[in-house]
Amino acid sequence: MLLRNENELVLDNSTISCFRDCRRRALYRYVKDWTKDGPEPASLAFGRGWHNGLDALYKLYYTTRDETNKLFKAEWPKIKASDAFLETIADTAYKAFLEEWTDAGYPETPSFEDLAADPRRTPIRAKNMFIQYYLDMMHIMDGWSLIASEAPFIVPLDDTETKYWYGGRTDKIIASEEGLWLVEHKTSSLYSKSSGFQSAFSDSFSPNSQIEGYMFALHWLKARGEIKSDLPIVGVIVDAALVHKTQFYFKRIPIYYDERLVT
Repeated sequence: MLLRNENELVLDNSTISCFRDCRRRALYRYVKDWTKDGPEPASLAFGRGWHNGLDALYKLYYTTRDETNKLFKAEWPKIKASDAFLETIADTAYKAFLEEWTDAGYPETPSFEDLAADPRRTPIRAKNMFIQYYLDMMHIMDGWSLIASEAPFIVPLDDTETKYWYGGRTDKIIASEEGLWLVEHKTSSLYSKSSGFQSAFSDSFSPNSQIEGYMFALHWLKARGEIKSDLPIVGVIVDAALVHKTQFYFKRIPIYYDERLVT
């Protein structure tokens, strides 16, 4: 939450969700800026690192594809499936992950105590996840075009009196044959042997205040020409990654919305 000026307030999903859960906690956290003593939880640092790594992965993938297709289009299928490109893209994502991880105060090489405390969230685990993610996604990504990555936004919540604004940062906006999708990366440790993710995680995105708020923002921005595309907006893809000490699992959860979100 921040003041846009003396009379206007910008709210984000974290502020709104916290207020709905506990007004006193929202007051202390987002108005008075109180924080807990001690290091940031590893789950938050790992999630931010995962986002940062995927941002680097996507940018490298699409930059390489576009440059290759300009000169040697027939070579791209070989390049994207090569061990050399897999190594390069995993290393790039891993370095981006480490920026967030070490900034939060966590070491690149965990101690035995760190591993015992949380064997799921370690840098080497993150690198292996990036490798498996790319192998799972490279052909799907080839059917997409990247429109925007980590793009901030701010939209009014009231058309008549713009005192309150809604702000955030979209993970990805991509174009497919269907149209435009908002891609939101999510991590979870809620593992299920039968379905990969527990239903408590998979079913939490519809309804979901962040997903619906970001979809509202995407429609609002496109209606005003701030997103340069003639394609229709289809909805949101929740790009979910399991955080587990032995299992790898990724799932894309499509959620469809339409322009009725914006009146």
